[in-house]
Amino acid sequence: MGAFDFIKKIFKGEKSYTNTGVWDALTPVFSKLSDPKLNDSVASAIDAHARHGSKFRPQVYYKGAVSENKKKMNYLLRTRPNPIMNAPTFWEKVTQEYFSMNNVFIYPEWDYTQFREPLKALWLIPSDDLEIKTNNGRVYYRFKIDGTDFYTDSDNMIHISRNVGFLLDAFGKADKALARVIQLIQTNYEGLEQSIKLSQAIRYLISSPTLLTDTEKDKRAKTFADLFMTSNKSGVAYVDAGQAVTQMDTSKGKYAGGDVWQILKDSIYEHYGINKKILDASFNEDDWQSYYESSLEPLAMKIEAELTEKLLSEREREFENEIRVDANRLQTASLKTRLQVAQTIQKSPIHRPNDVLNLLYMEPIEGGDKPYMFLNYSDMEMQKGYQDNQPKLEPKKEGEDDVNEDTEPITQ
Repeated sequence: MGAFDFIKKIFKGEKSYTNTGVWDALTPVFSKLSDPKLNDSVASAIDAHARHGSKFRPQVYYKGAVSENKKKMNYLLRTRPNPIMNAPTFWEKVTQEYFSMNNVFIYPEWDYTQFREPLKALWLIPSDDLEIKTNNGRVYYRFKIDGTDFYTDSDNMIHISRNVGFLLDAFGKADKALARVIQLIQTNYEGLEQSIKLSQAIRYLISSPTLLTDTEKDKRAKTFADLFMTSNKSGVAYVDAGQAVTQMDTSKGKYAGGDVWQILKDSIYEHYGINKKILDASFNEDDWQSYYESSLEPLAMKIEAELTEKLLSEREREFENEIRVDANRLQTASLKTRLQVAQTIQKSPIHRPNDVLNLLYMEPIEGGDKPYMFLNYSDMEMQKGYQDNQPKLEPKKEGEDDVNEDTEPITQ
């Protein structure tokens, strides 16, 4: 029995397998009225994260340099992870899943007939489309790709999580504290909606000093509406002394003021590690650096660790192969900062000319990716030996001309 058939039997629920249960990690915690997906502030924060996450550029490194033996894997990671999605869109969706569902599942598809580079594609599996079960302490997955059922286990599933539990619970959970904030915002939305509806339903109260029958009340209300709320274009309403008309004001007291709204929104932004400058793209390089280190870099490090573990063999990892996520932090820097960095690179003992040209928005040159170094620096001991081996010059005698022995003196 192959591993594939074994996992299929687990999902069929045969009694011969014990300790099998559905993993309930992805069951939504929030009620419908506090669902983060339905809140505009949550959606804005997650979409902003996703846009910047699309800039991730993972690639394989060997001993600190980009690997030349993993060109296909680098192509999948940086250009086209699968036939229907380019890399920026793929990593944008990964970031979106990470912050919205607190779990990201990426299925690596292999073709072992290509023994040198067997990785065929990377598929992002929506959390809602996964069925997860456990059997004797192991986790198994069932999902569909293009209508076809796939089965795999945790060894071949890239899983990146947020807000995880302890010990064996590695699945991300929704934060219950956030639900209260979202529910308050939703309540205010409903209050505003009900206020508008109520203002259209009952706009005037008409009171009479005498008791009236229900039929008479309905008749007078209809008469007032016909005369003054439909056909009356003058804007002037005349009533006799026996009737008191009161206009209903439903615009106040039904929802929170602007300061309360802002406090609730700021609570959501703090939870997702984002601020207004990032949301409306008014940030500077310092704002970006702070945002990247606090919100995006933790995700990038998790991606690096999980890709290295699941896409590279144990032997490849032993030989110092690893996958890193490149996200150019200088992309938002000013020209002044770029110039300072370029000058620093030029003063370093070893540098590549194209790195400097890239910072200055200039075209790369042929051969500019090769490292260059200054000859102004050498080991102190080598320098001492070089000086010791030089011929010693006798001091000049008084009145002696400084004439090169290999040339004739110049005469007039």
